[in-house]
Amino acid sequence: MKNDKTQHKHDNEDGSPVALDHNDDLPATIVEPDTLSRLVPQLKNSKSLKETPRIICKACHFTITSPLFLISVGQSAYHVFTNPSGMTFDVQTFDIASGCIVSGTFTDHFSWFPGYQWQYAYCEGCGEHLGWHYKKGKEQDEGSAEGPRFFALITDHLTFQN
Repeated sequence: MKNDKTQHKHDNEDGSPVALDHNDDLPATIVEPDTLSRLVPQLKNSKSLKETPRIICKACHFTITSPLFLISVGQSAYHVFTNPSGMTFDVQTFDIASGCIVSGTFTDHFSWFPGYQWQYAYCEGCGEHLGWHYKKGKEQDEGSAEGPRFFALITDHLTFQN
């Protein structure tokens, strides 16, 4: 940390940090909307986070994610895939699914999203298989530099709650 008296751009004259809000005129570096830019308008229209719609596990009603975190992967957030065993899955893609726990080593075997590796995603509340967690790249090591990540969650294993 510097020991000089240089004032940071977002500090008050007394040197204390200033809280930034989403309306600061900072240079835009993100082309696609990120999670925060999608969340802010929703929160402005809600009285509290409790009013934000939730997607929950159909088996135990544990909160998994929110429709605010839906993202397009390959031009859509909704996909239908069939695995090598002949089972067909309707999935939706989310950039955040904090109610999921992930398990297993990443693999690219029969990946539905070219260039991505996957591992299983389960409900943190009851352990129900909810879908898959994907990451871009070939790295097998958890500590290596990694690209974008997302969840492909099975629509039939989830339900919507206001």
